[in-house]
Amino acid sequence: MNSNRHAYDVWQYMAKNGYYPLMPASDEAIQAISAMYQPIPEQ
Repeated sequence: MNSNRHAYDVWQYMAKNGYYPLMPASDEAIQAISAMYQPIPEQ
């Protein structure tokens, strides 16, 4: 868990300081990615 949190903190720092440029995904890209995953039924 600590490694995961550390990686997220580094990513946030990089995005905030312009080292990791972000741009919104298009609706088509979001739909294509969401089509790859199916909900897991709760038991």
